[in-house]
Amino acid sequence: MSQKAQLVGYLKPTAEPEGFVLPVFRMEGANGLSVQTIGENGAVIGFEQIFPEGLRSVTDETACQVAADDAAIWGFCDGKGTAFFEPRRALQARLRPQIGGTKDPFLQMQMARFCEAEAELATAWQDAFRHLNRHAPRSALAWRDMVVLPAAIRTAVADIAMSHGIFEEGDNWDLSVETQTREDRLTLILASPLFILFSKTPEARKELEDRTAPVRKAFGIRTDYLGLRELTDLPAKEPAPPPRKEEGERVIMALGRMAQTLVETTLALPRTSSRPPSSRPVPIHYPSREPMLVLRGDMVLGETELSHDMQSLDVGEPDELLIVFQLGEKQLTLSDAACDLADQYAASGSRVIAVIPHLPDRFFGRAGAHSESADRLLSTFESIWFLNDRSASLTQNTPFGPARSLPAAARHFSFMLGQGARWAREHEPRSNPPSSANVVVVGSARGDRIAPTLLERAAVRLVHPEFDLAKAGSALISAVTGNDRGMKVLQPYAEREMPQAHFTFRHQVKNDGGYAEVLIAAQGIALRPATPQAFEQLCAHQLARAGWSVQQSQEGSGEFEVSRAVDYLFVECKFDLNAPSGSDRKSRGRGHKRPDTIIVTTRPVRRRQFLRDVLNGQMTIHYSRIASLHQIYRRRFSHLITAIGNDQIDIERELIPACLNWLSQQDKVSDLLSVPARVELSDHARRDLGLASGFFSFRLPVLLRPRDRGDNVRPAYAVAHVVLNEDGWRLLALQA
Repeated sequence: MSQKAQLVGYLKPTAEPEGFVLPVFRMEGANGLSVQTIGENGAVIGFEQIFPEGLRSVTDETACQVAADDAAIWGFCDGKGTAFFEPRRALQARLRPQIGGTKDPFLQMQMARFCEAEAELATAWQDAFRHLNRHAPRSALAWRDMVVLPAAIRTAVADIAMSHGIFEEGDNWDLSVETQTREDRLTLILASPLFILFSKTPEARKELEDRTAPVRKAFGIRTDYLGLRELTDLPAKEPAPPPRKEEGERVIMALGRMAQTLVETTLALPRTSSRPPSSRPVPIHYPSREPMLVLRGDMVLGETELSHDMQSLDVGEPDELLIVFQLGEKQLTLSDAACDLADQYAASGSRVIAVIPHLPDRFFGRAGAHSESADRLLSTFESIWFLNDRSASLTQNTPFGPARSLPAAARHFSFMLGQGARWAREHEPRSNPPSSANVVVVGSARGDRIAPTLLERAAVRLVHPEFDLAKAGSALISAVTGNDRGMKVLQPYAEREMPQAHFTFRHQVKNDGGYAEVLIAAQGIALRPATPQAFEQLCAHQLARAGWSVQQSQEGSGEFEVSRAVDYLFVECKFDLNAPSGSDRKSRGRGHKRPDTIIVTTRPVRRRQFLRDVLNGQMTIHYSRIASLHQIYRRRFSHLITAIGNDQIDIERELIPACLNWLSQQDKVSDLLSVPARVELSDHARRDLGLASGFFSFRLPVLLRPRDRGDNVRPAYAVAHVVLNEDGWRLLALQA
């Protein structure tokens, strides 16, 4: 049972009578005072001792208790000096009606952000800008252009881009999105993938215009114009040092657009077009027009195309040749070209290494046309490095994604070029078959957490249907933190994940105010066949680790009935998202209760897909989100309510049909006809819809018909009052 803490007082950050305050607690049996540490899901994850000055006491009526895993307590003082302490949702409901009556526009902004009230926030921006403009016009413009606009625009761009599968790196959006305001026009300067998304995808462009309209309107910027420009030179973060001469000469070949972009970003190369390395006129062997970048050390030898015959390429006899390329069923040309180059230079004594800047996608151990390419890849290269390109950010409880992150892949490539390559050579396992490549995988986690938490998150990012991490021969754990907290417990956790591995631990203390980071590199791992059965085993293991109890499973079906606390779910692991379901879910469940359906897939989940599935009574997540399944499941309708408020759900074509479909499954509806019913909207003109704070209300005139046309039952008319809130659908009244 968690130890409780008693609210004993609060601290005020300003002298103003009205505003947010910091609750202060005393743990049971403790003499000192503490404040809450709040997790990403809004619950208390611990307490941190403080030594406050100017502590203000609370009344007996205000006092409350809180424990770990409870909803965190927030505090606010009104204009009369009365303090309120409540969980966030309760305090949001109390404060939202008061936002407009607050005289201080900057406090209005704080309250609107806390209450997640977008309309009130836009009004607060407008009032604050006018207030500043009256006293200091230049400061008002600087605040608008350097503080508010960039943050609001980047948040909108990030949300939309991640829902379309682009980027997922929270601390790098300032390098990918810039804003420029001239007179009453706003122009966005975007990194190339973002520029292509918003200039080529009308749906994304319209969503961007709609999301940014309130902030543009608040500052008097035209809402009928939003300019877009491409950011030509994206700064690279943490460029890799050039190879040391004592390690021998290294040549890097980047095959394809993805690989070229990764190398240019990691090494901070200028985008130049130079002549290709020496080649002779020969017949074309590769039909692809993919680019190819060649470097020796940190010097660009040239750029060419895969349409040139690979046998004509001559970069001498380097000690080490890195071939970077994308791997997949649709990139077999790149794989074949990489293997041809590897055969050519391995014959002359070079150590040839493949670098894949992403995790494999159903490639190894499958029957089909590309199985020969997979076997050749393993037998041709000395080692194969898979660089995890999933974001290192700690935010993994969002249902959308995972999207690919170029900054994450670039950091891992930088690590590989430096200490990673040396560590791999020094600790290479001896258990690999002579004809099989040494497989290395790299992943990381970054954030404001202690090292064990980051290690756990980094390990989750390496989970993959085609990797058997338990058989890794050696592993490197590299931590960069601000202190030594938690470092002693890293090894036991790492040994639990990879029991056969020999571990190397490296720790660097870096007090620069930035995020801590833990990186894992594991080599000598075994590859598993990319099959539905392997995916089913992975899902079952991850569900158990996340605290779910598997109640029932049909052998080989990929279907489970799982429970945790009061939640009882039907989970279907779909290796191929487009494959038909293995069984009829309507007949499942305990008694007559039908459990909610969760689809776990290998494909990234887009925002529209997730929302559409929730409307239809199920939920789809990527397998990397299994650890956060409980939080995502509990908040699924909150995402839906937010989307409705942002006009991302079509009321007529999506929301009302989903409501009618839900009504048809309710016992109260079937009882009116005494048989299962089909529900239709009887009068469009009389329907009454409304969105309020945190819920959507329906009052619908409906026609009830028998679901089976063979039932000789007369139809009935009724009025249904339904509410959709963060807990789901609820039938308030049904009047016949």
